[in-house]
Amino acid sequence: MAHGKKVMGKVLSAQNADLSKKLKSAYHQFITGLKSNLLDCGRTPKSVKPNCHIMISIAISSSGDTVPDHVDSQIKKSVLDALSRVHLSNSQALQKIAVRKY
Repeated sequence: MAHGKKVMGKVLSAQNADLSKKLKSAYHQFITGLKSNLLDCGRTPKSVKPNCHIMISIAISSSGDTVPDHVDSQIKKSVLDALSRVHLSNSQALQKIAVRKY
């Protein structure tokens, strides 16, 4: 019976590793989309001053340590204004987005 537990433990460990890999990949895609949405939607508010930041804060419901529980992303309004005036490329603006994970 002990041999069966070892085999089952290895199977579960492999399944957990596979799930962890999928979660990390999905999380990376989520952050990429979040940044893109921040660039698109962040230009909408006109009353925000150039020296202020636009921020999106998201709580993530997860089990385990694979992805963070909370993510904040922010960008200065002046960067979004420069993007709108074509003084910055989309990729340059994406690099200026700060992402804080905790």
